Amino acid sequence: MSNIFKYKFFAEKYKKIFFLFFLAAIIFSGCIDFPKEIVLPRYNVTLSFPISDTTYTLTKAIENDSNIVASDDPATLGLLYYVTSEKISTVTVGESIKIESFTGNFSQSIGDITIEEIPPIYATIPVEQWIPGVISGVSSTVPETSAETITNFNAIEQFESVTFGRGEIFIKVYNNLPVNTEIRGFRLVNVDDGSIFLERSASDVVFIAPFDSASISLDLAGHTAHSSLRFIGTMYTPGSNGAVEDIPFQAGTLIAAEMRNYSVSNVRAVLPPQEPVLIDSVFVIDDSTFIDKAVFEQGSMKLVFNSFIDVDLVVSLELKNLFNAQGQVYTTQINLARGETNQTVNIPSIAGWEIRSQNQGELSNEIAFGATVTVVTSDEAREISSVDSVSVHFALSNIVLKSISGKVKPTSFALEESTFGFDLGDLKDNFTYDSLRFNDPEFILNLNSTIGFGLSFNARLNASNGIAESSINLPITMPANGITSFNLADYGFTEMLNGFTIQLPDSFRFSGSTVINPDYSTGDVSKNDSISGWLDMSFPFDLGIAGGTFVDTFDVDSSGISEDDIKSVKSLELTLEFENGIPVELSFVGYALDEDGNALLRIPPSYNAADKITIAAPSVNGQGFVISPANSKTVIAFTGEDAKTFLRNNRITATIKFLTPPINSNNPVKFRVSDNVRLKLYAKAILKVNSD
Repeated sequence: MSNIFKYKFFAEKYKKIFFLFFLAAIIFSGCIDFPKEIVLPRYNVTLSFPISDTTYTLTKAIENDSNIVASDDPATLGLLYYVTSEKISTVTVGESIKIESFTGNFSQSIGDITIEEIPPIYATIPVEQWIPGVISGVSSTVPETSAETITNFNAIEQFESVTFGRGEIFIKVYNNLPVNTEIRGFRLVNVDDGSIFLERSASDVVFIAPFDSASISLDLAGHTAHSSLRFIGTMYTPGSNGAVEDIPFQAGTLIAAEMRNYSVSNVRAVLPPQEPVLIDSVFVIDDSTFIDKAVFEQGSMKLVFNSFIDVDLVVSLELKNLFNAQGQVYTTQINLARGETNQTVNIPSIAGWEIRSQNQGELSNEIAFGATVTVVTSDEAREISSVDSVSVHFALSNIVLKSISGKVKPTSFALEESTFGFDLGDLKDNFTYDSLRFNDPEFILNLNSTIGFGLSFNARLNASNGIAESSINLPITMPANGITSFNLADYGFTEMLNGFTIQLPDSFRFSGSTVINPDYSTGDVSKNDSISGWLDMSFPFDLGIAGGTFVDTFDVDSSGISEDDIKSVKSLELTLEFENGIPVELSFVGYALDEDGNALLRIPPSYNAADKITIAAPSVNGQGFVISPANSKTVIAFTGEDAKTFLRNNRITATIKFLTPPINSNNPVKFRVSDNVRLKLYAKAILKVNSD
């Protein structure tokens, strides 16, 4: 019989049909080799020939995808998971920890002034100066007399002028006369300008008996004396009442004055050596940062000295808890000329310097300093005042800390943005769906901090599929030093992921800021401390899918069929038998394509009883796992030119639709490594036969 022919099909075309079912179910693609040739038996009118009888398991499908793994948990044994881990950008503290640039000013007056001890001073009033007719050494009567007398004290060599801060002047009046004498008010005035040093009113009479003395004292505080003083007062005597009295030689009145227990608030004099002025004080660094130890990465320091004193000075300064890069307490000594201001000490770099607490275990926000101010003696008269002062201006600028331990005020800094992909194999390229819901995906954020303070994050996770974008806020906190994990399901990640109803996200972005030491506690941090981390993603293939469609194109090798043989074909039946152990019902529609990819023939054709192939789902238990496979058989009939078109064109596009439970079903689809499908594929061709 003529027109006997042998069909040569690549069984791989049928295997790829199944494999597309397979890829859609587990959301990734694989590659499996099939037997190369099936040589069909020769026949006359009806030719039947097997194509394939193969069982496919998920083990083979996932062996080349390192992100798809099978669970070894007894409760979910074999359940497939998409697992990956992505690093997030490491952020170092760097220059984020700072002490704000600050300045401090200190001024110290010199206080009490030392001058040479002031000896007593004296003034005499001879009798001849104020009682008429009475002469020393000559006996006579003494008339009653009242007269203003003026006399000078001997000069004071210890100062040119002095203002007393405190003290008293002790005045003793000696009466070298045989009659009573009174002083009815007096003034002590400065000879050079007539200004009053001290005075006593007329009502405060000083009574002195014959050849006797009387004493008074006056307060010196706030009074200014010059080196030459004058007594101006009213002298009175009732006289001898007509009796002749023996008048002694050097008859008259002696006034002695002595400054006692005094301090000097202002003086112009040739000064003796002064007691050094000792200063012990602090500069406050920051009112909310308390330091045990702080090391500078960079910064500068400036000291400005000012003298408001009319003498030369030597100033020695020690910053008691500021240590230079050699570990030595910082000290300096400068010379200030009389009245010199703005003498500056600049230290352009204090890198490596340290501030330490003065007392171990006690935190401080101060730099303690001590200074000694010494007056340089001179042979020239200088005028100084107890309120004259020395000032020090202290400044730290452009400060960046290398490390600090203590109690640091809450400090915010930005996190470096991290981006990473989300790739579920061929899902994005080959699979479309109306909606897809993941059940219990895990998205674990692991953060590792080397910072010795707790952290508070104001972070954000954005997801995007290139069309839509969604985000969740991550207001998270973590303790000092160590790794802390956060399940982002607690922050709405599952809802965000399942909110992508058109296309799954393919990228994520992690960004935000963090606050160091939000609880204002004690700890430590350095510029090299960092926050690093990674995201662990684990998605079980436990899915709710609505309207899922998988599309693929594969080749059919019909090169062994001649055109003459094809012309003899009247019809063709293609039979697909499935034993489905994968927990999803599928439907199949295909098209035969020409070399340019144009669709020529629908599979199944429109004149078949069914317009698609339905592959039944197996039985599953309450957990969604397969307990028994489902069997289905479908015959596709091609007649006339359609049968010939099928044989002439070697490309087929397959569209596989998931017929899964509703998106919110209590029985979502779950895939395990043991799930499988058995496919038997065979064909029957009807030939035209010549009668002879």
